[in-house]
Amino acid sequence: VKSGVRFTRAYTSAVEQAVSLLEEDGVDFLSTTCMVIGNGEYGRLAASTLAARGAKVLVTVRQYTHGTVSVPLGCTGVPYENRYDYLDNCKIVMSATTKNRDAADILEKFSVCEPDCIVFTKTDETASVGMILNLLYQKEVALSFLTNGQSVPDDIVPATPEALADLLLRE
Repeated sequence: VKSGVRFTRAYTSAVEQAVSLLEEDGVDFLSTTCMVIGNGEYGRLAASTLAARGAKVLVTVRQYTHGTVSVPLGCTGVPYENRYDYLDNCKIVMSATTKNRDAADILEKFSVCEPDCIVFTKTDETASVGMILNLLYQKEVALSFLTNGQSVPDDIVPATPEALADLLLRE
């Protein structure tokens, strides 16, 4: 379903808040390559926000059902079938609600990109977080952030040992 909503206040967007949080945590977008998959209103906003911060932004879409792809100024279009060629040392974002086998398959498929860390979202939406520990142990990938709600940036927390312990011991 395509949305006709226009995002006119970029500073208050979830993208702007997430990027600001990453900058506060020390991410330097001048040395970062980001790929945005999707060319709708929100995808263009994400690409433009990252490009404005100095990131090298690649834009691709899964299918060209509407004809042309509008690549924001300062971004580069990439054919979807070639997307893996551009993803060295990427970060993987995965839902904590993902099943063990599916999570392992996702990491295996993206291993060609040599992911350097993983972010788990939706930790508040699952009672079982054993998959996170299994994946970290089996695939030897670093854990970067956890999200536990929909309030950006307040619900994005660095994946410290304490945060992981709190997640495992919650009642």
